[in-house]
Amino acid sequence: MKKLFILFCFASLWVSCSKDECVREDFIGTWKGTEDCDTEDVKDIQVVITAGNKSNEVIINGGSFVDETVEIDGCDLDGGTTVLGIGIKIKGSLTAGELILNYDNDAGIISVGCEYKLTR
Repeated sequence: MKKLFILFCFASLWVSCSKDECVREDFIGTWKGTEDCDTEDVKDIQVVITAGNKSNEVIINGGSFVDETVEIDGCDLDGGTTVLGIGIKIKGSLTAGELILNYDNDAGIISVGCEYKLTR
């Protein structure tokens, strides 16, 4: 029983240490890559991310992003402003130095989305 408990402790420690965790500073800076919007051709883009007012917030500028504040949850970003499902939705994730951002502007009848693939 004691050996099983020790094995369980090591397994738990290994799983908890293998999870990638990001901090706000991982997102802050100038990012370059591509912008792929529904209504346009893919183009090169530069996005600048700065610190927000709260410790779990950043502000995104560039492309479709104009002073968009999003919250950090681990290595994920989430934000935007919606009312009854209409408005701007922003999702993102940072994995192995690549930042993927999704920007969706839903105006009810018309919805335009953009995907950004960015690196420093």
